[in-house]
Amino acid sequence: MGSFVVSSPCRTGSTIILNNLLKNKNNTVVHNHNSEWQPPNSNFVCILSRRKDRFAAVVSHAVMDATKQPPHTYSSTVVSLTINVNRFRNLYLSHKIFYSKINLDSYKQVVEIWYEELISDPYYLFRELGQHQQTDYTTIPKSPYDYSKLITNYVQLQEVAKKIEQDLLYIK
Repeated sequence: MGSFVVSSPCRTGSTIILNNLLKNKNNTVVHNHNSEWQPPNSNFVCILSRRKDRFAAVVSHAVMDATKQPPHTYSSTVVSLTINVNRFRNLYLSHKIFYSKINLDSYKQVVEIWYEELISDPYYLFRELGQHQQTDYTTIPKSPYDYSKLITNYVQLQEVAKKIEQDLLYIK
């Protein structure tokens, strides 16, 4: 298929994309969480792994940080958790501005892949890349947590996110 850079601030389904692209041994794939990173040449397709529900992505990121459980080692042993509000705010801001900092001019093509479509349509990823193939979802487990029950200050985090969105309306 080709050379790809999967760019994501974290917790947007980028690992599902990465693992599926790596099934083709002819692909070169870079998994990138640094919005200022540039490809070595212009032969790369930039896949922007995005999530419509930014709050869900950031909460997932914050839980992963707080529990020190990378996605492939999730266990449901954590009963409750309080997320540091300042850490959450910083993560939220990072997620919000991530895509606006990427220089897309250095890529031969840019494709946006939305998490919500990725997990609901098994053909979505490869259709967007001009292929007819199903996505393999077994490559990474979904978090076992119900964040609204796990996080003791969940409502406070929702309020913080809402405030950030209102204050920074001009950033998509």
